[in-house]
Amino acid sequence: MPIVRLPFTQPIESRTNSTAKDSRSVNCYFETRGGDTKENVKRPGLVVQTVTAALSAGAAQGMYKCNSGYLWVVINNAVSRISTGLVSVASGTLTGAVQNVYFAESANDSYLFLHNGSNGYVSTSNGSFTLIDNTSIYGVTILTGGTLYIGGQATATFDAPGGSGVTATGTPVVVGGVVTSVTITNPGSGYASVPACTIAAGGGGGGAGATTLVTLSGFPTGAGGLAAGAAYLDGYTIVATKIGNIYNSNLDNPTLWNPLNVTKAQADPDNIVGIVKHFNYLCVFGGWSTEFFYDAQVTPGSPLLRQDSYKNEIGCADGNSIVQFEQAVAFVGISKTHGKSVFVLDGVTPTKISTRYIDKYLNQDLVTNIQAFVFKIEGHTFYVMSMPTSDLTFVYDFDEKQWYQ
Repeated sequence: MPIVRLPFTQPIESRTNSTAKDSRSVNCYFETRGGDTKENVKRPGLVVQTVTAALSAGAAQGMYKCNSGYLWVVINNAVSRISTGLVSVASGTLTGAVQNVYFAESANDSYLFLHNGSNGYVSTSNGSFTLIDNTSIYGVTILTGGTLYIGGQATATFDAPGGSGVTATGTPVVVGGVVTSVTITNPGSGYASVPACTIAAGGGGGGAGATTLVTLSGFPTGAGGLAAGAAYLDGYTIVATKIGNIYNSNLDNPTLWNPLNVTKAQADPDNIVGIVKHFNYLCVFGGWSTEFFYDAQVTPGSPLLRQDSYKNEIGCADGNSIVQFEQAVAFVGISKTHGKSVFVLDGVTPTKISTRYIDKYLNQDLVTNIQAFVFKIEGHTFYVMSMPTSDLTFVYDFDEKQWYQ
């Protein structure tokens, strides 16, 4: 009887969405050597790192390494900054549900923005995170400059907010007896509606006639919450709401959000699932379509315009499956007529990388959420796709073009 050599490099070929039978490779990856010869390599292990002071216990929500070298970790809504010496500093507490957190770095590490699906926060120069308060004053527009005001004597008074809010303060800027602007010294908080700003002569001066229009911060809140992801493009920090609106901060300042800086994803009537920067585009994933926006330097208002020719009919099944790396974006896609599959944007065209066997697992009823990330080790780039509800994790090897469990 002849001896048959069975290779240990077995691909996943499941006839059903069960791991109880059929070929599969678990906790390993392949390396091709000398043409068709494949070797089986044990998956990388982990090494415990002790952090001082110890991080709080609870659900992990996100982790980000910024250019300065600090590692930011969010656990159970507590934000910690960890230095290269593994020293942690408490850097703020988020409000809202304990869920995934998304980061965007800007302005040469001057700011680090994050949001947790309901609120946005900014850290300046690696300090503590502060809430981007959409109940605060964004700015004051001078409708009528008036006459005979004296610089240093004119005063600006804002109406008080209701409840426990903080009243905003500001200082008028006077040029030639005319009020030209109001410098906000404290944006206040707790404004449910736009307050009035009254300009008075002050100091016994005879100035009069200045009128103003106050605007509140334009950072989005409300129905549906924020979609997965945050992006930095050409100096703007960008977020999107699930109901289809795309917002950007002021140039190189994610603490300020002009209420005019908003546009819509509306090529299809699907909600926004997630956003990511891809090359010099903002890639906006909907429920069954994907749109691309570019910086058209439009002003006033949002600088973004849609690149209509790149729109495609594959959307995203879960915003937490979207991962941008090097020259590509990987995600779990879905369309109006097909089930879930894994795609990669190489350029702006979605290419399917999942096999029919992986698709069987993706489309089982137990898959209600997907978590993903990318890492690179020893010449291999891996897309890790975890499905917590079904307790399965699959890994795609971009170099071997192979899936493992």
